[in-house]
Amino acid sequence: MKITNAKIIKLIKGKNCEIVNPVNLYNCSLGNNVFVGPFTEIQSAVSIYDNTRIQSHSFICSNTIIGKNCFISHGVTFVNDKFANQKIASKDNRELGKTIIGNNVLIGSNATILPVRICDGSVIGAGAVVTKNISEPGIYAGNPARLIKKIKKRKLNIGLITYDKPHERTNDIIRGLIKKNKYNIFIIENKFKKFNKRKVHNKHRPDQFINETKKNILEKYNLKKYQIKDINKLDHIDYFLIGGSQIIQKKYTQNNLIINCHSGLIPISRGLDSLKWAIYEKKNIGVSLHFIDEYTDAGFVFSHTKTSFLNDDIFNKLAKKHYRNELNNLINFEKYLWNGKTFDLQNNKSSKPNKRMPEYIEKKLKFYLKNYFN
Repeated sequence: MKITNAKIIKLIKGKNCEIVNPVNLYNCSLGNNVFVGPFTEIQSAVSIYDNTRIQSHSFICSNTIIGKNCFISHGVTFVNDKFANQKIASKDNRELGKTIIGNNVLIGSNATILPVRICDGSVIGAGAVVTKNISEPGIYAGNPARLIKKIKKRKLNIGLITYDKPHERTNDIIRGLIKKNKYNIFIIENKFKKFNKRKVHNKHRPDQFINETKKNILEKYNLKKYQIKDINKLDHIDYFLIGGSQIIQKKYTQNNLIINCHSGLIPISRGLDSLKWAIYEKKNIGVSLHFIDEYTDAGFVFSHTKTSFLNDDIFNKLAKKHYRNELNNLINFEKYLWNGKTFDLQNNKSSKPNKRMPEYIEKKLKFYLKNYFN
């Protein structure tokens, strides 16, 4: 007979965390000021953000994100395997579901949470069984959980991470978010680092550094500005979006909910020039919304959106559609966060992050696009 004691293995934790033994925690991440009560198990690929409390006898399964300022009461169970086809999911985790709990969510004792999304500010009653996504804040109870009472939604504080110089994609996102009239927007500047100039035969985005200056757009919309080094002090920010940025250091990603829209379908298209490589390798073309971590385009993916195009589209036309797809996903990130879908990309192997496409391949990209559907 084999007996294994509960233990803590490869735990990433922030400041001032409190853990009451015995617990079983492995390959998971805790933000600052997180409390974990006794007789709790938290599995791998779980991220729990600042000021959240996990009470005793709770079970949090793999592929779960729990936001800031949440309260998970005693005996709450998270489920990631719905026994599809009346069998246990395979060991590669491909069949396991994902769960996202937003910020300021309260979950009562002995509730059961299936693979769903629960939006910011929601309250889940004791003993409730949550079987469907919750995209409007309210009090939910019962089996299955149903809306009992609506809760007024507050304006979210959004931190838009961008370069410390004018950037058109960032400006497009600001305009889109402003039109929604439901966000307080703050600018987070990250230093722009110059790269060696190279010849680009096929532009996948419009020119990014030639239009309206950042000073003009900041003054036009009266937006407050911070520096990336201050990000861990910005407790009032609910979510950060990437408008434009080079690699963000691990010390900034661990305790912050930072959302990026990658111009490829993760995990099959990662790194640079994802659209071009997808054409060349005849992979599905689309974008991915994901929470970033220290690895390149490898964070928790919560939405895939394919880019629709015709088989006679030239590259410039496809690139414009793809760029609009990126912008639409970031501007409407809440829609995809609470109701987004991810594709089963089992027929495409996960790829390593790509580098820039070599010139000798890019020169022939029109040929590869013409033959993409063949």
